[in-house]
Parts: sequence; structure tokens; C-alpha cells
Amino acid sequence: MERRIYMRGNNPFESHIFRIVDCFYREGSRFSMQWGAWVPRVDVYETDDKIVVLVEIAGVKKEDIDLTFHEGKLILRGTRQEHYSSDPTIYYQMEINFGPFERIIPLPTDVDAEKAEAVYKDGFLEIILPKK
Repeated sequence: MERRIYMRGNNPFESHIFRIVDCFYREGSRFSMQWGAWVPRVDVYETDDKIVVLVEIAGVKKEDIDLTFHEGKLILRGTRQEHYSSDPTIYYQMEINFGPFERIIPLPTDVDAEKAEAVYKDGFLEIILPKK
């Protein structure tokens, strides 16, 4: 069975540029550590009765995650704390980003934010948003 992925409501050029910039800041670039910026990866998909947002945020504690809705957008904020068991003196590789993050995710349709559910398991946050 063929699987098709549609990016409805998104500009493909913007999506491509975001991926390039995201890779630049994620893939061991010294700028990602210098600026402390990181952006968790997100999948957004739609079913007949809901919008689902899946966020990759391994290492972030539940209490460090904040979800809000504003003008048709899901706003995800949080912080990933450093997890070193001892103070590093020499880094041979630095690819894991720590610190604050924010994602503002435009939702493709109206949702009932009061009935939203979220499940955090195995490093993924799944946010289930029933459609209105």
C-alpha cells in the first residue's frame, strides 16, 4: 500500500528552509551550543476527528513542559536540563542540546483545546486535539 504525506496549509519552500536551518543548528554545529538554541522535531497529522501533534523531546521532564493555545496555534515551551554525571573537562563531540526551547505550531483547523489530551512516553509527547 502506497503512503502519501500531504503538507496541507504549509509552504513547501518554508518547510525545506526550516529543515536546512534546523540541521545546521542540530548537527554538531558550534553555533547550536554557543547560542543555546534547539528546536524539538514535530509531526502534525489529521484524522477524521482530531489533530495529533507528536513532539520528540527526550530528556525533558514533564514538569518542564508548558502547553498553551493562542489564536489557533499550539505553543510548546520547555527546558531540557543538562544530565552530566560529572563535570566534563574535554568534549570530543557535542551534539545534544540543552536549555530552553519553544515551538509555535499553527493548527490546520479549529480544535477543542478544553478537551486536549497529552501523553509523554519514551521521549515523545503526543498531543491529541479533538476537532470542533
